[in-house]
Amino acid sequence: MKRKLADFTSGEDSIKNSRIYKAVRKQAAGIKGRIYAKGYERDILSSCIMLKNLSVVYKARPMSADFIIEELMKSSTFLKDVYRRILSDYRTGNCDEAVKILQEKVPTRTAKNFAMILSKLDRINPSELAGYMEAFEKSMEEERTTEAMRRAEKKNIIITAIATASVFAVLFNFVRVVIFINAMEMLQSVF
Repeated sequence: MKRKLADFTSGEDSIKNSRIYKAVRKQAAGIKGRIYAKGYERDILSSCIMLKNLSVVYKARPMSADFIIEELMKSSTFLKDVYRRILSDYRTGNCDEAVKILQEKVPTRTAKNFAMILSKLDRINPSELAGYMEAFEKSMEEERTTEAMRRAEKKNIIITAIATASVFAVLFNFVRVVIFINAMEMLQSVF
């Protein structure tokens, strides 16, 4: 009887094609996506604050969009590459394409609104920009408050469900003990 030796040369391919590997990769991508999404949101908020500060400091003279995007790129962490691409497209004259880069990289409503503001940087004077940034900051704060309330509601539902299940378990145990004791008494009286 001949034994077949396992072929270990294609082991890496079979591992990558396995369902477990794909499920783990999908979970890891989801976790990474949530971490980056929070980082993007924080970067957008810090960019908003940076724009507001720049508009207050340079309110006497207009700022170019090129200068503003450079400053945003210097102060950001997660969106540094996005701002670099926006600046590159902006300098080549593709202003509309430059704004779409942020929307593609961070597909959230907040990023879309911030991209709309970035698209109008050359047409907005600094005093108006400060007002836009305050309104944008308030809308982001409201979204975060709403999201926190949703998370709190989910936690409350889970806690209520667990408490209800434990109460039913105690009641079921009580009923089972009472029935078992009554059954034992009946069996003793019969025998």
